[in-house]
Amino acid sequence: MSRRSLSLTMSPRDDEYRGYRIPANSLVIGNAWFVVQSWTISISHQLAFFFHITGRFCMTKPERFLLSDGKLNPTTRDPETVAFGFGRRICPGRHMAAASLWIVVASILSTFNIDKAIGENGEIIEPTRVFSGNSIVGHPSRSNVQSPRGPHRQWTRFRPLLSE
Repeated sequence: MSRRSLSLTMSPRDDEYRGYRIPANSLVIGNAWFVVQSWTISISHQLAFFFHITGRFCMTKPERFLLSDGKLNPTTRDPETVAFGFGRRICPGRHMAAASLWIVVASILSTFNIDKAIGENGEIIEPTRVFSGNSIVGHPSRSNVQSPRGPHRQWTRFRPLLSE
């Protein structure tokens, strides 16, 4: 396999993998979804178990990583092992990216109360299964993340930026 900077991986010559012919100069893309699957149950059952699709709402089932007693299933593969590439071409900044994500999550959780939205009359608005946006990443239609965790964390000057 050869790869030029900022390009996809290509096979330099004709090759064969498990009975499949790969012609020279073919693009080769790793299937990250396939790599992280647990093959202890059938794939059709796994697909049905992974996603329940209702209209535009897609809900993952995090309990799929647990055993019946509630403990972590040891056969579950860590998605981080494939999220940053494979082999010699793995992202050199993967550790920094993972650490940065934890810092951001910890900062948000220590600063804000993430609660259900509160209506104009003070009633609590129950979240719906409707997500806004047409992108790959969906966002809940309403939530009240703008409430600071305490009086010492009043971020009123940043509130206009949070709703953008």
